[in-house]
Amino acid sequence: MSEVAGHSVWLMPQGALADRLAARICNDSVAASPFLPHITVVGQLPHDPTQLDALLHELAAGHDPIEITLGDRAVEGEWFRASYLHADSADLLTLHAHACRLFDCDPAGYRPHLSLRYGPPEAEATSGVDPETGARFTAHELVLWHTEGPVANWIEAARFPL
Repeated sequence: MSEVAGHSVWLMPQGALADRLAARICNDSVAASPFLPHITVVGQLPHDPTQLDALLHELAAGHDPIEITLGDRAVEGEWFRASYLHADSADLLTLHAHACRLFDCDPAGYRPHLSLRYGPPEAEATSGVDPETGARFTAHELVLWHTEGPVANWIEAARFPL
């Protein structure tokens, strides 16, 4: 699966960490278009923009900025989890659970992470310690992305301060 429907809510690193991750994603994205580094809080939201705006204001208002520590690298056979970093934060999991309550999704069906590569599995890819393991960032806003269609068509729609 290389396409997504609807909208997604992201947390995005900034500064030097974002630059390093973006360069890596660009270099590794041979099977899919490059994308900006992010942690998807909740995705595939089919809601209309007016409803999304109200729900995301409510979600953002219920949370302070979130400190996230990047964990080890993992690889899976799924297109959007070909290679990723675990994202460790109790506050992130609380935000994800709150988002799932608002958007009527199952929090157990998805664990937030920071993707490094979309596409088919790499034969030589391994899980374990990554150069960014232990890197930290604070997310100060939720970022709504219109993620309809292929990655190259995704566009930022709105930001909601935490």
